[in-house]
Amino acid sequence: MDIRQLRYFISVAETLSFSEAARRHYLSQSALSQQIRALEDEIGAVLFVRTTHNVILTESGEKLLPIARRAVVSFEECKSRMDDINGMRCGRLNIGLTASHEAFIRETGIEFLKANGGIETSVCYSTIDDLFHKLRNHELDMVFSVMPESGADGLDYEYLLDYKLCAIMRSTHPLASRTILSFDDLRQQQLVLPEPDVKERNGLEHFIGVDTGKLNVAVRVNDMNAILNLLQDTDMVSVMTAQSIIGRQHLKAIDVKELAQPIKSYVFFAGDTYRKRAAERLLQMFRDVAVPKAKMLLSMP
Repeated sequence: MDIRQLRYFISVAETLSFSEAARRHYLSQSALSQQIRALEDEIGAVLFVRTTHNVILTESGEKLLPIARRAVVSFEECKSRMDDINGMRCGRLNIGLTASHEAFIRETGIEFLKANGGIETSVCYSTIDDLFHKLRNHELDMVFSVMPESGADGLDYEYLLDYKLCAIMRSTHPLASRTILSFDDLRQQQLVLPEPDVKERNGLEHFIGVDTGKLNVAVRVNDMNAILNLLQDTDMVSVMTAQSIIGRQHLKAIDVKELAQPIKSYVFFAGDTYRKRAAERLLQMFRDVAVPKAKMLLSMP
């Protein structure tokens, strides 16, 4: 038995598909099936019932699955510790971000890559629920996000910074000369908003206290860059963080008086796992680089 066989087993158990699991690991289906059979032979138990249409996890498979997951996590922890001993000349860091956190982490991430080129860094942009599912399953090492509505049971987390939502529009928009807006101003505009579960959309609905259907939402988009591009080319307005337009000289952020209350942002870690040195280093760089700038933006009128 080796760690690869356990990884293959976990993928088949999660997908209930040999073909999908094979694609995950860039193997042929026959090669993956051979590895599963070898694992079954070694432990003396059938793990899956295979039919022409379905793959079913057996009772033995159900018992093995949590053990296999713990074994893989333990192996990765051991490997991470050894990588740390090697002075961070190698290793892997898996980061999860809600889409708009990219603006917060961008500069820090660039500096981190320059200083730690031997670390293979993977960034996953997704919804809050998906990111926390991946973090709890040890697919991610850290997640930058707001506090989820469901809470953070079983996770470690640290407060990072406050941010606020602003009205975002192109600098030639008729409202661009204003220093502050209200919801009444927004109701008269065509809006482009993130899809549900993106933190700006959730934050907006929280502060309004009503459904965004009461606003004139012309477009809903699940990609922050697509929204910013649309704002540059039209007179539509969005609600995002001021950090979202860093580097976009043709866009402007204007305060909305009903959105003056700051929103707290955190970094989250799985509570039962060794915290990688690379994650600690990135977090410290984030505190040194991004947090002071965020505080400065928050204090600006």
